[in-house]
Amino acid sequence: MKSPSVTLFILAVVISMMYVACSPVIYATTGQNVPMFQAKGEVSVNASISAAVDANETDYVALGLGIQASAAVSSNVAVIGSFSGFKEGLIWETDPASESESYGSGMYGDLGVGLFKFNQANGLIREVFIGCGWGEIRNSYSIDELGGDFLNVRFVKPFIQPTIGISKGNFELAFTPRIALVSSKFNVGLGYAHDRKDKFVLEPGLTFRVGSSYLKFQYQFNYSTYSTEDVELSAYNFYMSGGMCFMFSKHR
Repeated sequence: MKSPSVTLFILAVVISMMYVACSPVIYATTGQNVPMFQAKGEVSVNASISAAVDANETDYVALGLGIQASAAVSSNVAVIGSFSGFKEGLIWETDPASESESYGSGMYGDLGVGLFKFNQANGLIREVFIGCGWGEIRNSYSIDELGGDFLNVRFVKPFIQPTIGISKGNFELAFTPRIALVSSKFNVGLGYAHDRKDKFVLEPGLTFRVGSSYLKFQYQFNYSTYSTEDVELSAYNFYMSGGMCFMFSKHR
């Protein structure tokens, strides 16, 4: 099976590279918590390593770690929670003759509640969650055009997250078109910037799992329509991750 090798390869990349950024980052999409429950009492825990890039400038990447947990509290109600973080990383240069450089780090967490339904006859699973996320991104840099030596961003992200998927034996596949409202506040240099306009974003994602009933390798891909018109700033709107999903259940 190639899945463990792929996961170990991604882990090696994370350890060696940590974090690289081409310009101050004001938003980074994250993974989706997609438990795909079948019955009351199930609990899911997922740990992953991830990479996010600006789809318009894929030479640079933000790498991090994340954990997700969820529980089916009744036969059709579940709760979810996630946390992910990014560490400081390497220096980048916009021009070999310049001394412009940037460092970045950040975190994101969310909580949600929703409904799920499993059709045992055909393996079809439907979910819908509503929730809210909170994030912070910290950039330090030396770019005269930006008028300061740091740019920090805090954002709030209420969302609705529907999912349709299929679970067949040791294989699961899900499509999740998450819709969210991103509201950000910026702190630049020695003063506070004005609040940016709220942005509605569509963040479709795919989740793939393979393994046993209780332990699966998970791979996830997610894209966000969030973008910035400022060429001095970046938005990391393409996300991928690999990790392990543990399912605690008496029904599988």
